[in-house]
Amino acid sequence: MPKLNTLTNYYEPFVFIKRSQPNEKNLIINCLNQAYYRAIRNILIIPPASYLKSTLFKLCIDTILHGAVNLTEINLPWLEQQIQEDPILSTLDQNNPEAKKIELIKKVTELHQKNLGLLTHPTISQKIITAITRTLELENRLNSYWQKRQSVIKDGEIKEYHHDYFTFFQKSFCDKKRAITAFKKALEGEPTNLLPHLSTLCDSDLGEVIRDFVKSGLAEEILDTPLKHRTAHAFIKQLHKQVNVNLTAPSSNYMYLSIK
Repeated sequence: MPKLNTLTNYYEPFVFIKRSQPNEKNLIINCLNQAYYRAIRNILIIPPASYLKSTLFKLCIDTILHGAVNLTEINLPWLEQQIQEDPILSTLDQNNPEAKKIELIKKVTELHQKNLGLLTHPTISQKIITAITRTLELENRLNSYWQKRQSVIKDGEIKEYHHDYFTFFQKSFCDKKRAITAFKKALEGEPTNLLPHLSTLCDSDLGEVIRDFVKSGLAEEILDTPLKHRTAHAFIKQLHKQVNVNLTAPSSNYMYLSIK
């Protein structure tokens, strides 16, 4: 069965938000909505990603975010009804990854339903689609890079360092493996410390993959706020902040999701 990992005090968001903006009711509503949107996005991205041809994707985008007049309509009984009326979703095998994601969506909806305000961002579903598209695109670029890196062989084994000289100034195969693993977790919305991997992710050919993505402007579509500088370093640090933003706050209100 899927397991929902939550950090304590997540559903006390008013305590956290009111510290900085005590009189901004609309901001509070928007933050609550955004938390639900982000949770939905993160579930869809969980490998194997549920995308355009997925019935679950259509449920999240067309039914939940477009079908409801406003988010106050959305609650667990309503969602279960939508699932039961769908001939594909209602008959999924329990071992199907989509079925496990449905359980996560139901749990998230149940936990959020009391706090959801009016839908104040009608374009949010398009933002989710774009964010998922860009995340998958970057992951594909990382996978392509990693396949090439694994093909650097000497004496029948993968070379720990790409070049045989000046190894002190190079990042090892293991360094890059750990860095890419952490980076992918962050892209999928899981709280992950990217700072120890910052120099590795910006290094050499791996850094070039990320730099090209950032310079094209695509990276900003993954982030919640625009980049001040289009550099790999700035993107990684902002992604780190985005997925860990409330881990050190007095009252955390961040959730990450995983199927285990």
